[in-house]
Amino acid sequence: MNEVLLACIAGAGFTVSAMLGLVGVSVSAAVRLASAAIAAGVLLAIIITDLIPDALEDAGRAAMALGFAAGFSLLFIMEMLTHAHTHHHDSEHVDGEHGALHHHEHSRRPFLFGLGLHNLTDGLAIGTTVALSPSAASAVTIGILIHQLPVGISCAAVLAASHASRGLILRGAVILGAMIPIGALLVHVLPLSAQAHGTLLAVAAGALTYVASGHLLPEAQSERRHLVVGPAFLISIVLTVVWFTTLAAE
Repeated sequence: MNEVLLACIAGAGFTVSAMLGLVGVSVSAAVRLASAAIAAGVLLAIIITDLIPDALEDAGRAAMALGFAAGFSLLFIMEMLTHAHTHHHDSEHVDGEHGALHHHEHSRRPFLFGLGLHNLTDGLAIGTTVALSPSAASAVTIGILIHQLPVGISCAAVLAASHASRGLILRGAVILGAMIPIGALLVHVLPLSAQAHGTLLAVAAGALTYVASGHLLPEAQSERRHLVVGPAFLISIVLTVVWFTTLAAE
């Protein structure tokens, strides 16, 4: 059940950050952008050094490629259909009348559904990486946790822009946060063959690649230049690759 515990940590990060966003607590732009860059570097390094090699070994080349494409495409299509892209910029209006984050009441359901699937996929990613090693699972959890912090704050902002009540925002924060351990629990209770496990790893790799390339890196580059962003990304990806390749060699 280690995967469920780790997923609960990531889910709690989302829920707490959503509640902090509700009361207006925020961090500086430099810290937020650097955090996004670090999370992207950690996730991409884990995908390269652990998820894809193990998926290739367990599932084979064809299943690995199809699983990766499916995981990446699923999140892309899901967000395209539901507009569940949750990051926001300071230059965007969130007053319920203008801007990219304008969501009327009728659009809340697909938004929440899409974000719920997004968080469920994060839980699946944590659950599948536990089979690799505790180190891999912990690192994935850290990357997802860092990713979930700004997502939670942005989720509260989107719901507030749609004139949702404080009660709805709080319920949404708890339910959406719970989707992460639910995803990890599904992996724990369902018996998986080596082929299925490898395919699921590939799906997780594709989904996390989308999170890193479609959310975190654009978030890190979304505002005026901060000198810390580039070094933060490079250092995080290099150190993580060295860490995992060294552990694999031992």
